[in-house]
Amino acid sequence: MHPRTEELLSYLEESRAALHAAVVAVPSSLRETRPAADRWSVAEVLEHLGRVEEQLTRLLAAKLVEARLTGALGPELESGPIVDSLKISFSIAAEGSPPVTASFPEARWMPRRRSPPSRRPAQSCGI
Repeated sequence: MHPRTEELLSYLEESRAALHAAVVAVPSSLRETRPAADRWSVAEVLEHLGRVEEQLTRLLAAKLVEARLTGALGPELESGPIVDSLKISFSIAAEGSPPVTASFPEARWMPRRRSPPSRRPAQSCGI
C-alpha cells in the first residue's frame, strides 16, 4: 500500500476513535437531546456523518473505477505527508462554524440545523 494511503487510513481510524470517545463522553440519555432548537443532537450528527461517509465512499469508488478504466489513474508520484494539508483545509472551512454551546462543552462546534434528519436512536449508529 502507498505510504500516503496508509497515512490517510490511519488518520481516519484515529478520527473515528476520537469521535467514538466524544460520543461515549455524552450520557446516553442526552444523545438524542438537542442542545437548542436550531442545533443537532449527538444522534443526528452521527446519522449525518454516516450518510455523508456512505455517499463519499460510493462517489470515490465510482471515480476510481472510472479513472482506472479510462487510464486516467497513473502511479502516485507524491510521497510527502498528506494529512497536514487536509487539516489545514478543514480548519479553514471550520472557521465560520458557530461557537460551542454550554450544553456540550467538549465539542469544538456544533453544526447549524439545515434539514431535519430522521429520528433514529443512537444505538443504531453503532454507539
